[in-house]
Amino acid sequence: MIIGLVGKTGSGKNYILKQDRFNHFIKIDLDIESSNIYNSIQKDIKKTFGTSDKKEIARIVFSDKKELKKLEDLIYPKLLKNIKKLIDDKKDKDFILNGATIFKSKEILNICNEFIIVKSSKKKRLKRIMERDNLSKKNAILRIKAQKDFNDKAYKETKKKITFIKN
Repeated sequence: MIIGLVGKTGSGKNYILKQDRFNHFIKIDLDIESSNIYNSIQKDIKKTFGTSDKKEIARIVFSDKKELKKLEDLIYPKLLKNIKKLIDDKKDKDFILNGATIFKSKEILNICNEFIIVKSSKKKRLKRIMERDNLSKKNAILRIKAQKDFNDKAYKETKKKITFIKN
């Protein structure tokens, strides 16, 4: 069983993961995996953006969707490869893939057997992002706006089970 746990940034996905019903799952945090990949491809990032400083990259990509796409194109193929390897190495285990990245990649979307979609108000998400990432309101809003529209339709089209959780 592979569950995709998704929701917009700040929706409370990590909070949901702490519930007892998910204790037996192997949890793969796609944000952490992406960060590890980011750290391993510093030369490619610097070549593409002229810097590899995370704060500067965040400023660039969260203010320009074309720049965000460039970063995703560097990271997502490696992310997919890593996820497949982790799952293949433990075929008899259950997994939860945690992250909004799932809906940005059809390949990752297709790996999942079912989805849990976490919903939260924009006000709550903004507060959580500011606290979690120590961001100003302006930068937190930029981060929210940079995230692609979260479209339940993409999940519904897979015809896989979907559970909605309001958090």
